[in-house]
Parts: sequence; C-alpha cells; structure tokens
Amino acid sequence: VIGRNINFYKKNLKKKIDFVISKTLQKAIIQICFSIKYDKKKNKVILFSPSAASYDQYKNFEERGDEFKKLIKLYARKYF
Repeated sequence: VIGRNINFYKKNLKKKIDFVISKTLQKAIIQICFSIKYDKKKNKVILFSPSAASYDQYKNFEERGDEFKKLIKLYARKYF
C-alpha cells in the first residue's frame, strides 16, 4: 500500500488479506522483488492495482505508469 490513503486501506484490508505498507512505489517494488527472490513459499500472489488517484506522488496515471515500468526493469535486473 502506498500513497496518502494508507490509513484508509490499512483499516479496510486489516484481517482480510496480507499487505505491506511501503509508502512509495520504489519501496514497494524493492520489497516485492526481494520477497520473490528470497521467500521460500512456492505460491505467491502479487496484486499491482491502483485503487486511488496518486496525485500526491505523480502528475497523472501516465507518469505513474512510466515510473512503474522503469522501476520494474531496474529491480528485476538486480534481483533476477
């Protein structure tokens, strides 16, 4: 969970699904890549889903998407 709506999602997701608060997209991607590489569990589900506007961090969804693609390429190379 990232962005300014963290408390809303924390309250509504608590005890329903496992989640991690990352605060930024970069930190979330690093945590996910690390987990994929080092967690011994075979089956993992990772949901990338914008569920709120991200104007607190990005101008628009295109900028957020471009940043997401850039970070995935960067950290996928580092971890895999």
